[in-house]
Amino acid sequence: GIDYIEIGYLKFGRESNPLLNYSPDYIAKCHEICEGKVKIGAMIHPDDFSPDQYDQDTVKQLSLIRVTSTPGNMHKIRDISGYFKPRGIKVSMNILRASKFSDEQSLEYCGRAKEFGADFFYIADSNGHFLPHQVRSRIATLKENFPEMIIGFHPHDNLGLATVNAMEAVQGGADIVDSSLMGYGKGAGNLRTELFPLV
Repeated sequence: GIDYIEIGYLKFGRESNPLLNYSPDYIAKCHEICEGKVKIGAMIHPDDFSPDQYDQDTVKQLSLIRVTSTPGNMHKIRDISGYFKPRGIKVSMNILRASKFSDEQSLEYCGRAKEFGADFFYIADSNGHFLPHQVRSRIATLKENFPEMIIGFHPHDNLGLATVNAMEAVQGGADIVDSSLMGYGKGAGNLRTELFPLV
């Protein structure tokens, strides 16, 4: 019942781990394993966008590109969207450390995401600082003002609130919520994939 599985980063570097690098063989293997039953996506940092180096057949096996965004680099979404969307791949602008920003700033950033061609706008609680009522309010405000955008929530568990916050995001109207296997992730971890469906 999971819609997307994120398989790592699209980055050209010296890392041997395919999760952290662009690896056509790894992407092809993930696509084969999913058998078309689950869509696969990848993350990209705007500075790592390298359109001249991507293999077209490899890229077309992806369904979603999620871009780690800050106010300083979000303008780069335009070029990323311009490359991936004509190839049938959706693009998400994930605003990092979203708890640092006000509702008004979040609305501004969502507006930019729409202007730059993004299909998704994500509130990424990178620091795990959101309280439940703040999550519901933020998501509801975004949905009210941008009903045509897919609004996502990416929780971290620093305050032990990832599960509660994810529920509040759904109640506020979030279209998609992230989780990870066993909650594995930065800091105190993320929402647990195994737990959330049960809740």
